[in-house]
Amino acid sequence: MAKMCSKFKKLTVGVNPRNKNSYTKSLFYLIIFHYHIAIAAMEIVSKLINKLIILLLILIIELILLIRKLKSHNTHPITTPQFLKFIEDKHPTICYTKRMKLDCLECSVCLCEFMEGDKMKL
Repeated sequence: MAKMCSKFKKLTVGVNPRNKNSYTKSLFYLIIFHYHIAIAAMEIVSKLINKLIILLLILIIELILLIRKLKSHNTHPITTPQFLKFIEDKHPTICYTKRMKLDCLECSVCLCEFMEGDKMKL
């Protein structure tokens, strides 16, 4: 841009108003100079807008993460004793008797047959 300024100054110093060719030439360089300034300004604005868009996206992601964290903060994680009580409530331990009509008479873990009085969960 500094080169354009110096070229423009050199061209306009010796402009003769009666010489139409030199006036047209200096006007042409003036238009070219302003065009380059406009292009440079658009590039700066474009880079600034790109940075602002990226910043806004980062802020939106951070806001979403903060909201999710605050929502999950209200719920307390279940402790081990609570979990074991929940399992026991859903699947109580029972004693095996021969009167039970089970499809399979062996343990699915150790593959042993059930005996009278064995504790099991269904």
